[in-house]
Amino acid sequence: NKKEKQVVLKKSGIERAQKKYIEKLHYHHLYQSDECWNTVDEVDRGLARLSDSQKLKAVKEQIKMRSIGLEHMELHHAWTRNRVAYTWQELATHLKDVSIPAQQGLDVPSNPQPQMPMRKLPQLGKLASDVAAINEAREKATVDFIDEAKLKKDEKYAGDLIEKSVEELPKTDELLGRRIAKMFEFEEPCGKKQNDWCVGEVVAVKSLRTQTVHVEWDKQYLRPGEPTVQEEKLLRSKYNKSSSGGWIVLDEEDHDEADETNIFSHVEAM
Repeated sequence: NKKEKQVVLKKSGIERAQKKYIEKLHYHHLYQSDECWNTVDEVDRGLARLSDSQKLKAVKEQIKMRSIGLEHMELHHAWTRNRVAYTWQELATHLKDVSIPAQQGLDVPSNPQPQMPMRKLPQLGKLASDVAAINEAREKATVDFIDEAKLKKDEKYAGDLIEKSVEELPKTDELLGRRIAKMFEFEEPCGKKQNDWCVGEVVAVKSLRTQTVHVEWDKQYLRPGEPTVQEEKLLRSKYNKSSSGGWIVLDEEDHDEADETNIFSHVEAM
């Protein structure tokens, strides 16, 4: 019924908000730790210790410390353009020339602010006691929201590697609200083609027969001007396959950004 649907939607909205807040807490903590490179020299020294594959991931993490941890998305940089992945050198240039200089004039919040989905306040004419009760309930809900998010953050990022077991192939109608990753073919600047994962959330099921859903992709996987929500086929034959069109369901404890080496190490190669 309508009331049950509202409860489900509210719970789903709170869970999505909490996932985003957990990520904010994580990168806010990293920004204030020794893991953060705050000068160009620190960037150069840090990169010198890493392999090329590690450099790409490290630079992305540094950028997200500013864009997500400090809540300044103008300091973010897209990971791809026209399906071509940016190199670690290009992202490092953005970090050194844009993100680090810009952060000098920013006020660093002591704690990121959660963005909880809230009901509208009562219309004029409601008793003051009603408004006071609603405000009190909201304050308690916010405190509980923050406390729970901090606990989940500690659990989620406790280790550097995430071990993921393969779950049973889910039905298409069970994917609503789930985080998924799908493999696409990208072309590198040198012309070489490679497969890479994109991560997003299933926000609607279009067709059970054709196994078609609508996915809201995370911003770092989108090309300029590309719509956030896109129609995708999640074919059962492509589940758990490491090839173009392959896809997998991510557990709640998985990091929001797909790491092919760790999270997807179990996916079957084609």
